[in-house]
Amino acid sequence: MGSRIDMHSEQLFKAQPSPALLARRLKLGTYREEPDGLHRLCCRCNEYWPADTEFFYYAKKKGDGLHSWCKACYEEWRYPNGRPSYRQYQPSQE
Repeated sequence: MGSRIDMHSEQLFKAQPSPALLARRLKLGTYREEPDGLHRLCCRCNEYWPADTEFFYYAKKKGDGLHSWCKACYEEWRYPNGRPSYRQYQPSQE
């Protein structure tokens, strides 16, 4: 059976780029080796974060499997006024 990733599980997905892709991104500065592991540059805030799904959303079609924006930047862009309250959408119980 293939290695399928369930993104709803509590398990973190760590970036696993190919050696050629990793070398290219290290040279460009998109990745950086840190004592605690591989870190990825967020293209929006220009800060380095650990290259895993705790800080970046999973992106199936990307070479390393991670979105280029960190989760904080994506949430800020997607919900500029904060996340909507889903309670207001529920019908009232009368």
